[in-house]
Amino acid sequence: MWKSGVYISVADKLPGADNVQLRERFLSRVSEGHPRHGEKNETLKRQLFYYTTCSKCAKAYGENYVVLLAEV
Repeated sequence: MWKSGVYISVADKLPGADNVQLRERFLSRVSEGHPRHGEKNETLKRQLFYYTTCSKCAKAYGENYVVLLAEV
């Protein structure tokens, strides 16, 4: 529950890195505040949420966006 992974798009495999290719299909949405569900008529297998900044930075910038990734 309290761990995360960082995935970065690259053109070629990186030597010495744990290269992963995602084969699932995802929808994404960015919103301020609580994320709302989309209007797509697709069944979601799982949903992943994360904030783009820490709480201190959100106070400094005045907003904290939430990113939703939904596997379809």
